[in-house]
Order: sequence, then structure tokens, then C-alpha cells
Amino acid sequence: MNTETSAEMQKARDSEGADDRPPGPLRFAVVLRVAGPLAAAAWWVGALARDRNWATTFCYYFPPVVMAGVGAAWLILTRGRTRSAARGFMVLTTVAAVAKVGVLDCSWHPPPEPPAEARPFRFVHWNVARGAFRVDQVWRTLIDARPDVCLLSEAPFTPDLHDRLRSVVREGVVLVAWDMALVSRYPAEPTDRFSGSGIRAWSIRIRAPGGPFDLLAVDFSSSPFRDRRPPMFLLMQWLEARDGRVPLVIAGDFNIPRDSLRFDALRRQFRHAYETSGRGWPYSWPVPLPLYAIDHVWLSAGIQAATYRMATAPCSDHRRQAATLWIDGGAGR
Repeated sequence: MNTETSAEMQKARDSEGADDRPPGPLRFAVVLRVAGPLAAAAWWVGALARDRNWATTFCYYFPPVVMAGVGAAWLILTRGRTRSAARGFMVLTTVAAVAKVGVLDCSWHPPPEPPAEARPFRFVHWNVARGAFRVDQVWRTLIDARPDVCLLSEAPFTPDLHDRLRSVVREGVVLVAWDMALVSRYPAEPTDRFSGSGIRAWSIRIRAPGGPFDLLAVDFSSSPFRDRRPPMFLLMQWLEARDGRVPLVIAGDFNIPRDSLRFDALRRQFRHAYETSGRGWPYSWPVPLPLYAIDHVWLSAGIQAATYRMATAPCSDHRRQAATLWIDGGAGR
């Protein structure tokens, strides 16, 4: 057999093998049909087990908004090409993801009505990402928000920080600790602070018109897969040791979604402001399409929220929290 004949035979075999392979669009369709149900199964693991352990935490951070979009796209692209069982599973998953956003994560509770003698004040918390996105716009946005008490996470530590804070609340008390900053229209003084594995927390006593309250400003590590049990243990340990007669607001960037299992112990004593008087899109990060509720305001007995809203501005990757609070019955005076 000569060399030319051998080359022709090899070329024919290669041609036959190429014909056996499915074309590109068909291969894509096969991958799509398999990937959709796999993503849905992972989402169900996260939705049901949440952050119980490392493996489920990975699935827990798969946002329901994304799952709803993936499910809808899968149903459209595979129409008429999948078995009824797979299609039914994807329909169920897509509906469940939409319900998670619209029913479970969104608040439908009517806000409490302040009594006539209440003296409400406006509290704002905002992670401003150290002013990385147009720092001048940060200050203009805060001035327009007109807070009485303003807490910043990841504050922009510029040389004129104190002056900028005083422009937000005229003649206010300015306090700074770690990368957090507070300005208050009312007398305020730091009382304590602690740090540990994945948490920094700073306590301030604020003497509002309706009575004093404590503000615990917290900042959790941003690593999404870091074990949140040690920092939550330190937080609960601090709460057990404090004087509970004075109402307490816990606010900051927790980097933990609102329905995390790690908040179970905290929920026995505190209410989330969004769940009592919040409205609108429930997620705070990342702007421009927030998918995770990781910035929180928690309220103890003795303090109430008449309103709670989150607002978006392009000068930070976090939405800011704004709540109208009042001391309930003068507790803690």
C-alpha cells in the first residue's frame, strides 16, 4: 500500500468520526438541558438547608433572583425538547424562586403607628465603600437624606472627614472608630467596643429626645464563606453582658443575608426593621442590581421603627438604610 492510499484512508476515517459528533448547537442544547436542573437542585439545597455548613453555604449564596431568571430562560430555550419531569421540576423551581423574592424576602407587615407623645428621629446607615465611587456625591446624598443620626461603614478617611460629617448634621457630635464613623444631632458618647474573629463592633450611647438608646455599630468580615458562628457568638456574648434596660439598635454591614441561620439566636431578642415596617426591594448589595440583603438594622424591645426604606445611589455599591425610629414609652430613661 503506498503512502497516498494510507493518507486517503486516514482522511476517510477522520471524516467518519467527525460526522458522528453532534453539531455545535446540538451540543449546546444537551449541556443546557443538563445544567438547568443541576443549578435548580443546587438552589433547592441552599434554600432549604441555608448556611448550615460549608457545602450548603455555597448553594445558599445562589440568589433567588438569578435562579428565577435562569429558570425562565431554561424553560423558553428548551421548549418542546425536554421530558415532562425535568420541565415540571424547572417550573416548580422558577415559581419557588419568584415566591422567595416576592413573598418571603419582601415585607408585608403594616408599620406600627407612633403614639402622639412619641418623638421620632431619622436614623441612616450606609456603607459608602470608602468613597471609591465619587466621594463628593456621598456627602451630597447624605445631606439630602437629612438624618438625625448617621452611621457610616467603610467611611472615607479623608483629611476633611470631620468637617464633611458636620455638614451632614449641623453642629453634630462626630465620633470615629476603626473604619466606622458616626454623626449625631443629639449628645452621644462611645461606651464600649470589641473585636474578634470576623467582627468589629462599637457601642455608642445616644440621648435622643424620647430617651437614651444604645447604638451598636457592627462590621463583619466580607468573606462570604467564612464561618459566621464565632463572630455571632462574640456578639451574643456582649449582648448578655450589657444592661438591657436601655433600648438597643444594632446596625451595620453584616455580610450575612437576612434569613441566615446565624441570626436565629439574635431573633429571640431583636426584630429586623425591614420585617416590621419595610417596603420595596429587600436587597442591599451590589448596586446597581442588589441581590443580597446584607445590611441590617435590628431593634430591641423599647424602640420601634415607624418607617424603614433602602435607597440606591451610584456613589456606593451598597444601598443605604433609612429608618424613622422612636423610643417606645420612654424606655430606658
